[in-house]
Amino acid sequence: MKVNPFLRKLFPSSFRDWNFWLKTALVAIAYYATAKLALAFITLPGDVVPLWPPAGTSLAATLIWGYPMWIGVFVGCYLGQLSSYGFVTTLWVTVSETFISIFAAYLVRRLIGNRYILNQVKDVVIFMIVGAFIGCMPSGIMSPAILYFYGKIPWSLYPTVVLTWTLSEQFAVLIFTPLFLAWSQNSRQAVQRFKKRWMEAAVLFFLVIAVSRIAFGGGYPIEFMVIPLIVWAAFRFHQPGSTLLTVILCLIAVVGTAKGFGYFVRNSQNESLLLLDSFVGVIALTTLLLGAVLSENDKAKADLRHANATLESKVKERTSELATANEEIIALNQKLKQENLRMGAELDVARQIQQMLLPKPEELENIEGLDIAGYMAPADEVGGDYYDVLETEGIVTLGIGDVTGHGLESGLLMLMTQTAVRTLKEVQEYDPVKFLDTLNRTIYKNVQRMNSDKNLTLAILNYASGLLSISGFHEETLVVRKSGAVERVDTIELGMLIGLDEDIADLISHTTVELQPGDGVVLYTDGIPEAIDIHKNFYGLGRLCDVVSSHWHLDAAQIKQAVIEDLRRFIGEQKVFDDITLLVFKHKDDLSVSPEEQLLVSA
Repeated sequence: MKVNPFLRKLFPSSFRDWNFWLKTALVAIAYYATAKLALAFITLPGDVVPLWPPAGTSLAATLIWGYPMWIGVFVGCYLGQLSSYGFVTTLWVTVSETFISIFAAYLVRRLIGNRYILNQVKDVVIFMIVGAFIGCMPSGIMSPAILYFYGKIPWSLYPTVVLTWTLSEQFAVLIFTPLFLAWSQNSRQAVQRFKKRWMEAAVLFFLVIAVSRIAFGGGYPIEFMVIPLIVWAAFRFHQPGSTLLTVILCLIAVVGTAKGFGYFVRNSQNESLLLLDSFVGVIALTTLLLGAVLSENDKAKADLRHANATLESKVKERTSELATANEEIIALNQKLKQENLRMGAELDVARQIQQMLLPKPEELENIEGLDIAGYMAPADEVGGDYYDVLETEGIVTLGIGDVTGHGLESGLLMLMTQTAVRTLKEVQEYDPVKFLDTLNRTIYKNVQRMNSDKNLTLAILNYASGLLSISGFHEETLVVRKSGAVERVDTIELGMLIGLDEDIADLISHTTVELQPGDGVVLYTDGIPEAIDIHKNFYGLGRLCDVVSSHWHLDAAQIKQAVIEDLRRFIGEQKVFDDITLLVFKHKDDLSVSPEEQLLVSA
């Protein structure tokens, strides 16, 4: 009788293979131990926890050692949860949890094959989408349904349990699975790298643990300071180092938050830990993408070195009479190539991450009632401009900033700003003073640690149902009415340069503007009004206002295009000296303003 090829993969080729049973026992023990550890942080009835590390360990075991590891997952899951649910309920929950380890692994291998998952950006994105998010959804729905059916949770709590169960496994896969994948693939190189740089590694581990302990045990909001440390680990110790530090950060943060310490603490412990999961998950995802970019660049450099070596060998064979001169040229070229490769790799990493974090057109199109278009073009490979558009619960937040200078250091500061703004947005901090003060202290301490003199202008706008709140110091905000009339809002009294001084809370203010249907806002950086032509004439803010006013009857994308085309015609053949960023925001529909939203925006 023929057996489906995939079903054959679910069982070992020989049940007498003791190596297989040893691996299966290790998987069962790991699942059982991590399950018991997770169950120490129960936040909802039915023994539901906001982070389920066994999901990450089981998927990693299946991806590394194959589908038959489901046997170890089944045994570890059943024994780990037997004390929580009883015989029958545990059996069905175990079947559900075992299924997702096979299902998620199948989706990943179907799309990626047997390649090492973390070496390419596209593979990391596939792993994130199908392995973490899609692969964990069936269990997030089935397991709570089983608990409800057997009376472990009430129906009123079912949606909350589904959300918590799903997110707990998705974040666990993002945080814990890469740790095992990275060490299984690169353990020897990782150990050698740690031995070679043991002092640097010790300092880095100490700083991560110290900052984590202070943030999640000492009551000081310095959580964002771990981000450059983990980025440092990604550059110096690659994926094994960055994934290990991410897990250490996660464990310290979970324990601290559960005890009531840290910025993510809320009235509900379940909500607190889910917010913490999102913070650590974003860090994990960012470091995975950074690690993949570094791996791709390492491969490109290795291929280039191999090609150069082959070419040089042929040249030597065919031009023996020029051997002496050729050797000198090769030595000089090798030095130049190594330096160019290093600088090019650093710039390419920052540029790729910078472009990844810009809002996608489909994100802007999904914001109901608004027409938004953005544009950013760096003067060099990496720009120092920043803009973002984020929506949470009907509140649209627009941010625009300009870091002094451009290049790698300015680009890095821009990335820090984007991460800090998004995190504050995710925790729903809308008070302009707290928002900008927290962000400024984070950026200022990072700038001091970098021994840099960089700072940036930054404006934050919150919009909800016709009301627009403007805060922060940046270029003038252009409020454009439906008729095309332009009102210029000066922001000099609304804030201070970010990263210049540690305490700017007393200098932060805000103003509120009412937008009617057809009204909107245009935000820009100084690269537009300060652009010059070949005769050294400035483009000017007046010309920008005229172009916007005359094209305001068009949609946001057409207005943006009209401004950029007019600017390009003005610049002509003159070199572009500064980054160019433009954001056009139009009110399409007449939305009513609820009292709660009005108070929130006015705050």
